[in-house]
Amino acid sequence: MIELAGYEITETLYDGRTTAVYRATGPLGESVLKCLVAPYPTAHQIDAYRSEFAILSRIESPGILRARELREVGNGLVLVTESVAVPTLRDAIRRGPM
Repeated sequence: MIELAGYEITETLYDGRTTAVYRATGPLGESVLKCLVAPYPTAHQIDAYRSEFAILSRIESPGILRARELREVGNGLVLVTESVAVPTLRDAIRRGPM
């Protein structure tokens, strides 16, 4: 798990081989933190995060989380987006059909 100044992680949403995603509270309220897991991410991974941030910063759509900031942590990046109060896909699947 990462530590990002100004944010307190409240829930792990995804913990994969290359990426981890957390729900956190911070200066703008609840946020989602998407982090590179590798201590030394590749240039391609860094470029992908920069591109994702640039795209999400420009899109205004109710179905897409808006990017708030891109922060450097160690040798990697953390993409901070807004959060919505919905259950995770994992929780929805566990509950069964709607």
